[in-house]
This record gives sequence, structure tokens and C-alpha cells, in this order.
Amino acid sequence: MLLGSFLTNKFRALKGVAFGVSAWAKFIPSLLRLEDRATPIVFVIGTGRSGTHFMDRILISNTDFTDLNGGKENQFVFGEVTQAALLGVDLKKTTLTKYRALKNYAWPKVLVDQSHPNIWQVENLLAKFPEAKFVGMVRDPLSVTYSTLHHSGVASWAENYENFPVPNRFLGVSDENIGHYKRYSLAQRSALRWAVHMERLDNLKRKYPDSVFIMNYEQLCVSPEVQLHKLSDFLGCKNDFKGPVVETSALYKKNKLKEKSDVLLIVKGYFSSNPLPDEKYIPLSDYFYVKNEPEK
Repeated sequence: MLLGSFLTNKFRALKGVAFGVSAWAKFIPSLLRLEDRATPIVFVIGTGRSGTHFMDRILISNTDFTDLNGGKENQFVFGEVTQAALLGVDLKKTTLTKYRALKNYAWPKVLVDQSHPNIWQVENLLAKFPEAKFVGMVRDPLSVTYSTLHHSGVASWAENYENFPVPNRFLGVSDENIGHYKRYSLAQRSALRWAVHMERLDNLKRKYPDSVFIMNYEQLCVSPEVQLHKLSDFLGCKNDFKGPVVETSALYKKNKLKEKSDVLLIVKGYFSSNPLPDEKYIPLSDYFYVKNEPEK
């Protein structure tokens, strides 16, 4: 009775999975098993509101992949990953153990995890899971900012920055810019977070070219067949991903953003001080100017 109560409370966060007797019988041995199944984990990473949910749903449309949670963040690990990012610390050993359990539970399918703050844990995850693959999402900073302003969860990170350590790489706050950051609007704080995360993605791709894939959100929407073919090559799987259903209007919501100039000023300023080697992975020049596309 006590064991059943403990297990129920311990794994309640695994929402969306029907835990019948057979499922529990499979999951508990997966948690206790020390060795890893011979399958990778695919981590979808990037800054908040950059299309990580979108990519997750595309990945699990292939029947060889599963996120165990029907296209939503896995609450078994997401909170711990986010907390580690905000505090600037490594993932706990218990979190890594949970990933091993989830991976084994998903077998023979490939586990997909969309805890996007893992952008700051790639080195630690590769040390634990050397076969892991990372899909990094890149999206226009104006779109990311607009979406952030309309998502209370992501916006709250910047709004409550005083609750977290400084410097804070996840938010882009440093000892040098904290005075400016306090005066920044939420849109400007979002822009700084975007810039820091894009710099991080660029560095990761150059450091781990065989483990990190950069997916451009806009290119994915415009030419999904081409982009998904590249993705399948990277993952070494059949291109059985279902083409995404794209709401074209989503590409133009950024035109409603009132703080466009402020956002671009932050982005330009950051990369003038921290230039990328080139634009092979992050097309900065495409983002530096406001394009007045008609909303569709």
C-alpha cells in the first residue's frame, strides 16, 4: 500500500500516459535498469516561443518517435530543467536518471524531449547520453518577442528576474548590463534572451556538428519537405514526418509588435559586441530590418 502510494506520487507528473498495470510493469523496471537501451534521445532546444512545440509535434508524427506526452512538455522533467537553467546549475543526477528511465520506457521508439532550456545542458547531456541528438530552433526575434508577450509563463522569467542569480546566462543578465536590464521593457528583455540563446546555439553547432542540428522556423514553414529531408538525414531515420500544418498568419503576427525598433536595437547592439563568425546557422541580417509584409 505504501509502495503504491509512493510510486503514484513520485510519477504523477508523467501526465498524458495511461498507466495501467502493464504500463507500470514496464515503467518501473525501466527506472531501475542501469544500462541504457541502444536508442538516442532527441532533445528539442532553443529559446522560449521559438517553435519547440511545433518541432516536437512534427517529430512524433513519425511512428518511430514518441515524447510520451502527446505533444506537451513532459512535466516529469520540464520543471527541473527550467529551474536548473534559471539558477545556472547542472541538471541533478535524479533528473538524468529520469531521462534514462523515460528513454528505456519509450523503447523501441526514440524518445523526444522538448524541455527547451536544455540548451544550457548540452555538454552534461552528451556526457550522460553520448548518442543524444539536439534539434535547435531558430526563429525571428520579433516573432519570439511578440509570442513571449502573450505567454505568461515565458514572460514571467524576465518579469521575476530578481528571484534568480546574477549573472544569469539563461536570461542574458550580466554584472555589466544589470543596470540597463532593470530599465528594459519586457520586449527588450525578451530580445536580449533571444540574442544570448542564438549565440549559444551557434556555438553548440560549431562545437558539436554531428550532434546538433539547426532548424530555421521560417524556412520550415515555407519549405517543409526540404527541411524535413535534412532533418531525417541528420537523425538517420526515414523521412516519415508528416508535413506541418502551417498557419501562414503566424509568420506575420510580429507586425503587431509595437516595440519592433527597441527589439532590433537590442539584438544589433548585442551582436555588434559579440559577433558571430558568419551567418551559416543564424541568419542575423534577415532579422535586422523590419519587413512590412501584409498580414495574411
